[in-house]
Amino acid sequence: MPAPWERYVAAARAAAGPAASPDPPPAVEPDGADAPAGERAPERARAEARAPERVPAEARAPERAQRADFRLVPSALAGWTAAWVGARIAPSASGLTALGLLTSAVLLLALCRGGRRRSLRAAAVAFALPLLAAAVVLAAAGARMSAATAGPVGQAIAGGATVIAELEVTGEPKALVRPDVHTGSDRVAVAATIRAAASNGLLFEAAAPVLVLGDRAWLALQAGERVRAAGTLREAEPGDSVVATFSPGAPPVKTAAGSLLRPGGGGAGSSPGPQAVRERFRAAAGWLWPEAAGLVPGMVVGDRSAIPAGLNAAMKETGLTHLTAVSGTNCSLVLGAVLLLCRSVRLPRRVAAAAAAAALLGFVWVVGPDASVLRAAVMGGIGLAAVLPGRPGKPGAALCAAVVLLLAADPWLATGYAFVLSVLATAGLVLFGGRCATWLHRWLPGWLARAVAVPLAAQLFCGPVLVLLQPQLTVYAVPANVLTAPLVGVVTIAGTASLVVLPLLPPAAAVLTGAAGVAAQAVGGIALVFAALPGAALPWPEGAGGVALMAALSVAGFCLLAAASHHSAAVSAVRRAGSRAGRAAPRRWLRRRAGLRAAAKYAALFVATALVAAALAAIPVGAGWLKDQRRWTIVACDVGQGDGLVVRTAPHSALVIDAGPDPVPMRRCLDDLAVTTVDLFVITHFHADHYGGTAGVLAGRKVRAALASAAGGPVPKTVDDQLRGAGVPLERASEGRSGTTGSVDWRVLWPVAPLPPPAAVPPNPNDSSIVLNVEAAGSDGSRLSALMTGDIEEDAAARLLARGRLAAVDVLKVAHHGARNGGSDVIRSSRAALALVSVGAGNDYGHPAPATLQALSHFRVQVARTDLQGRIYVDKEAGVLEWSGSK
Repeated sequence: MPAPWERYVAAARAAAGPAASPDPPPAVEPDGADAPAGERAPERARAEARAPERVPAEARAPERAQRADFRLVPSALAGWTAAWVGARIAPSASGLTALGLLTSAVLLLALCRGGRRRSLRAAAVAFALPLLAAAVVLAAAGARMSAATAGPVGQAIAGGATVIAELEVTGEPKALVRPDVHTGSDRVAVAATIRAAASNGLLFEAAAPVLVLGDRAWLALQAGERVRAAGTLREAEPGDSVVATFSPGAPPVKTAAGSLLRPGGGGAGSSPGPQAVRERFRAAAGWLWPEAAGLVPGMVVGDRSAIPAGLNAAMKETGLTHLTAVSGTNCSLVLGAVLLLCRSVRLPRRVAAAAAAAALLGFVWVVGPDASVLRAAVMGGIGLAAVLPGRPGKPGAALCAAVVLLLAADPWLATGYAFVLSVLATAGLVLFGGRCATWLHRWLPGWLARAVAVPLAAQLFCGPVLVLLQPQLTVYAVPANVLTAPLVGVVTIAGTASLVVLPLLPPAAAVLTGAAGVAAQAVGGIALVFAALPGAALPWPEGAGGVALMAALSVAGFCLLAAASHHSAAVSAVRRAGSRAGRAAPRRWLRRRAGLRAAAKYAALFVATALVAAALAAIPVGAGWLKDQRRWTIVACDVGQGDGLVVRTAPHSALVIDAGPDPVPMRRCLDDLAVTTVDLFVITHFHADHYGGTAGVLAGRKVRAALASAAGGPVPKTVDDQLRGAGVPLERASEGRSGTTGSVDWRVLWPVAPLPPPAAVPPNPNDSSIVLNVEAAGSDGSRLSALMTGDIEEDAAARLLARGRLAAVDVLKVAHHGARNGGSDVIRSSRAALALVSVGAGNDYGHPAPATLQALSHFRVQVARTDLQGRIYVDKEAGVLEWSGSK
């Protein structure tokens, strides 16, 4: 007969069940039931009470399948370190180091091969694998660098030669935030590979990856196209993913795929097949709604060129931008769909795997084999190989193997944010995806717990790195990803099927495209709805402090979820145990056991909650929220190296002058100022540091009208598309144009007639800037005047002053971020009490220039700089001008 305390322990363990403890519940027979006769009955009862319950194999299999295997983590870290080093040292040094590491690994394995102790052999393998991984990655880095600079192209790069080059575009052109330091014109960066070149009368072939820094003519290019241009080569910095920068002196000329050595060799078949397929698919989706027409090509083949600017900004603020970048999710859906189709018609496993691999290769060919696509394909391929033998996969080992393989293929991935985020997101799913689903299952249905666990684990792991790219907290990222998860599969599978059948059966492709479009439109609607909610993107401290704060918040979130889940399980177990065996157990032991367990769980819950509360409490202090609640009439937003000014016209309404280079700071500024309506949006001139943040002005606000310089040349396509998409009319203005917007009177002082044709590019875009005189009402009705000068330079300023229309003002927005070429005549003539200098901290242009600061000091003008004071608030009360900064 078991003792009372033994029966209580058995009953308590049985009541707790598998939810409260990792141990299986025991099988306990009722006292005296079916007990054999004789003295062995008590021993048998006690043994059965201690024996674990038999769990069916099918119930244990998922746990084994999800168990992470990270024995290759040292190899992945060694390969990552080797990639970082190999990108910064000479190819010969990489080769010698790789040879030394390889020799060490082989000797280590050879010495321990004949050993009798199994543990010694296992330790040798554990040390040798990281050495081998580092050797492979270093050798790959050296070989790639050596091949890229071999021959005459290396000499041309080292000598900074001017060449006529034939380039193959390998990346999407991107407009840079900073204009050219010499000409002030916009710059475009394009990744390309020099396939052939001519220098000093010598023709040669090459395979040198370069970064092209050209003008806006390069924006029209697409990946896969070949162009010819003359320009200057400059050696890149150590660690860059290219071997040189190429500065063209003229617009690119599209050419066939034949090289300079074989003119016309491309012939009719030289047009890039993948590019033609993408263009045809984009055209096939053009009949959909504007949001769907942009999202379907983006979510299927990574073509984001047609996504409206407002939707693009909304997806950034809701954590959905990864949907328009080809990732492991796309590859997994393609692989899964092909495997399911093949197995449904009873094809053998290996045949199905071959078909899936062929589909994956075709998908990569269409999308374009850039780094992100290859990264996703490698992960999908490793997952396919793990499934082949019919054994459960090991996602941890697959992740580490993918890291080593990808770094061997492209060592420069080691320093890319995209690669880091991909690895972190996958690690989050492998390490905590299943655990999060288990914890959440205590309160949510199983399917919903799994749907929430995937984006939650990925978001918490990636958060510390994301704040380096974009210092903000996307509050609704998890629910937005949960709602869009089922739609992503529809878009990817239906869109990919449409891509395949489009050349053969256009009507069927139209039906599939329509199905993908409906789901994509729903994705866009979810992004826009969540982005319009209050606090969709909260500001976050930048730099190391922001990373540490986000890491603390992520850890605290995991601890809080785990503690709450385990606390709930522990309380339920103790209650069930007490109800079943309360009378049989000693009350004192019961209270002590239950009290200790509850105290431990409560302590863990309290600590995790305190960490979350501390992190959340630090957000407003670190981001400056508490400083933003102040009176203002004019605000110079801290947008970096650019201009972004706001003039209050009414409560929650404003006149906005320029938008800075990036939508996020501009939107954050307007959100913090509670501006919901922009009565007039003025773009002083068409340089990216003045219009690049247009999407931030438009997002979540009603913009009534826009104004641009009549002498500024053609409207950039991005600006035109953004304004048209938001239904904002754009007018061109010159001297004499005036108006009243709410409590603000404004008048255009520059540019003046004669004006060039609208399509003509001005010789100096800075001198085409709108110069605006503004008179606004201070907080008590006092009139506050300001002169907004754009980037006007000294020659145009002299012509403006010669017209005699410049009156004294309270506030001067210093021209061209305080550059020397703005002169000092406007500073002298404006007789301003306060000068606003909108400039980026640590900029490469030396703005503001010492001569400009000296002139401001000479005329006794107070200076407020956004690089030093942050966001600047200006007001006038009782005739007294007041200003303050956010820093």
